[in-house]
Amino acid sequence: MKKITLPVIALASIALTGWFASAQQTRKPVVTADALINAAGNGAEWLSYGHDYAETHFSPLAEINAKNVKRLSLAWSGETTGSSDSAELRDNST
Repeated sequence: MKKITLPVIALASIALTGWFASAQQTRKPVVTADALINAAGNGAEWLSYGHDYAETHFSPLAEINAKNVKRLSLAWSGETTGSSDSAELRDNST
């Protein structure tokens, strides 16, 4: 019984290690210069601080409007660490 169990455990360990390694290598597409320049026409993504290349801070989405804005409330909050490291920009499309 022990002679069969050890190879099975070893094979399962190798398979899991390979699966974890391949799962971690999946990367989302990097945001391109064209995507940033044309961000004003993309209501699904907020690719920069001001939404578009002109930094208009305008969202074309209409879910929140003048009639329901007064019903907004704080849903969550969190503290930042104050790190000045910048992260690579990525979009949500895959």
